[in-house]
Amino acid sequence: MVDLVPKKQGVLWKRANLSGLSKETRKLYDTYRTDYDKAQASSKTLREALNKEWKGHNPDGKDGKICSFNVIGGAVNYTWVDKTDQVEEGEPLFP
Repeated sequence: MVDLVPKKQGVLWKRANLSGLSKETRKLYDTYRTDYDKAQASSKTLREALNKEWKGHNPDGKDGKICSFNVIGGAVNYTWVDKTDQVEEGEPLFP
């Protein structure tokens, strides 16, 4: 189980300018970025499959709640959400 640790305050991270990287370091960065993008896409696909599967088994929810899944830090996490708080797919968030 992954413990969620609050982000430390006081450290201001800034985006680095990568134009001065050596070819070797740039290649490592490009590999990292490709792997990161693939992991993000895989995470989204997994999250959608988990939510769809749960809703398939529990179309009306349980006790007025539904289970919502997410993938954070390489672990599958879930939370219970009031069914009345959910927006139907395709429904505008701000009518």
